[in-house]
Amino acid sequence: MRSKLLFVFLLTFSISVAASPQKKNKIDEAGLQFWSKFKAAVSTNDKEAVASMTRLPFLFQGRELAKAGFIQKFGAIFGVRVKRCFAKAALVKEGDGVLRSTNFSF
Repeated sequence: MRSKLLFVFLLTFSISVAASPQKKNKIDEAGLQFWSKFKAAVSTNDKEAVASMTRLPFLFQGRELAKAGFIQKFGAIFGVRVKRCFAKAALVKEGDGVLRSTNFSF
């Protein structure tokens, strides 16, 4: 279960945020837009959309998954408990300006 949590966390934040001058209290709009789209795609089982927002290939349970493998394993990666977690999770800005998810609990 911890490996799934770690996977979801790494998957969600695999996109690097470009460093740009920002006001200290300003939340990155691109990060919020990505999170909203990713969260919606996971909740609606839109495998293609989630795959398009995921840096592929990556390791899952010791195997490298490309797009076809990711789509095949989608149900195992994003099970009922993970989707429930996504529904509750929210982004918060930390001191370094990076958006991070909260409320990840299964």
